[in-house]
Amino acid sequence: MRVNASITRDGLRAVRHRSIARRTWCDADLPPELVEALCTGDVDDVLFRSAPLQVKDRCVVGRYECGTNSLQVKRHVWGGLSRTLRMAFRESAARGCARLGTYLHSLGVRTPRPRATVEFHIGPWTYRSYLICDYVEGTSLYRYIRSGSQTDDELRHLARQVAQTWQQLVTLGVSHNDFKPENFIVDDDLRVWVIDLERMRIGGNAERQRERQVFDVHNFLHVRGWHHRAEARAIFAEAFLQTPGGKWLQSTGVDGVALGTGLSATECDADLSALILCDGGINLRLARQAIESVQEIADEVVLAEPTYNGRLEVLKHVEPFQSLGLSTAVARTSAANVTAADVTRHPWVLVLHQNECVTPFLAKELQQRIADTRTCAALRIPLKRQYFGRTVHESKTEKPIRLFRQSDCGFSVEGGAVRVEAAADRTGQLTGTIQSCECATVAEFVARLNDESSRAAAVRLQAGERPRLVRTLWRAAWQCIGACVRRGGVRSGWAGVQLAAIRSAFAWIEEAKLYQIAGEFRPAGSSETPSGQMTAEIIDECESTSASWSKAA
Repeated sequence: MRVNASITRDGLRAVRHRSIARRTWCDADLPPELVEALCTGDVDDVLFRSAPLQVKDRCVVGRYECGTNSLQVKRHVWGGLSRTLRMAFRESAARGCARLGTYLHSLGVRTPRPRATVEFHIGPWTYRSYLICDYVEGTSLYRYIRSGSQTDDELRHLARQVAQTWQQLVTLGVSHNDFKPENFIVDDDLRVWVIDLERMRIGGNAERQRERQVFDVHNFLHVRGWHHRAEARAIFAEAFLQTPGGKWLQSTGVDGVALGTGLSATECDADLSALILCDGGINLRLARQAIESVQEIADEVVLAEPTYNGRLEVLKHVEPFQSLGLSTAVARTSAANVTAADVTRHPWVLVLHQNECVTPFLAKELQQRIADTRTCAALRIPLKRQYFGRTVHESKTEKPIRLFRQSDCGFSVEGGAVRVEAAADRTGQLTGTIQSCECATVAEFVARLNDESSRAAAVRLQAGERPRLVRTLWRAAWQCIGACVRRGGVRSGWAGVQLAAIRSAFAWIEEAKLYQIAGEFRPAGSSETPSGQMTAEIIDECESTSASWSKAA
């Protein structure tokens, strides 16, 4: 039953729609079909028809082509159970960003104008929200500065705009709280736009507010965002000091940055190589995701394939901001020795597999840690496994060494696995995570389990095992229940429940396959097991019936 489900128009300015499960506001000048989709249709369909710009667990951003204009669609969802409970009764991220964006836009702060919000809720609890705003064509200030193609006059022009934006926020009593080069867009006319208003705060205690505003400047000038660009950093620091609020920044380190004394030699030389291991060759879809996750923080990206004799065969070098070009043929060069120095050129090395991606938080942490002279020589990074596009938290998370300094650590590849030799007292750990995409779709996961269960059943038949269908059925049921109540099940959402159910189902399917092939390949009344020569025949027979077993799953 809907409550106030009719679409109402507030003059010519906005369309409002409210029902039991959905609350919508959008500009009346949006195309009618888009308004209809936001008010009563499938909003995810709008998002999935957009070109993806950023994909994370709790946030997905896409570019939606709307006639001659482009819109940015951003979906927010809450993560695990604890975060959901913390955020249950707060204002939704989409509504908060739309309110602040409209307020700033009306007062002359250059930020994309919000065009629509959609909230899905149960009572007062908003569990999913969408923000649609104007899309700004351009590149991030961080990427623009790092490319190093600007003149000093262009840098000063950009610096004045950023400092002016900060001064406008100070005058309005606003702190951004995520003020960094990545959250500014430079358009084709060299105009700077501020984005990502989720952490922005208005008002509050005057002293505390001033601390947050000073922190915004320090966060913007942090060493992690100014790779080999000390002169550009000094120009922006000088622009902040020349604003009316610059008097707050005196004696806080910003004046030292403006004089060019803010970066040490160690910080300037903290170069990073990303070594991506492609077992079985380059998978275009996976490799692109891995490269895009590190392309803005790595000084080079090397795609290499482990060989049977323990060597690394370099498939492709990707320079910063270079077009990926992975669809073309790759030149293969084999390394003489198995050390990272043979295939990478920089002091720090980050090792990934092509199905792994660096999270945005880890990317930020990496930049900060490798520029710190007190950083350990090797750093462990937790792994979070992704199934069906969602992260599944498992009870025992592997924390391998994936980031190390070449001069202090040994490196080798054994059986496709990474092995870094480092002293225990020189090994630390990062809080960011690497996301490992195990299976992108349910069909892919089912196909993999189907193949594994077929081979396992053939091996067990050769070993003389007999099927136990009823006992395995009860065991699979208990396995499913146990997996669902643990961290990897219900607390990981629908993906965790699917994972537990499919794994348990295939525990019984494997037993059913053993029963089937035992009846087909063992003579009636005989207790003999098939010879080793029959194993390949059995496996081929199992694989030929994979489609029927997939449907059963």
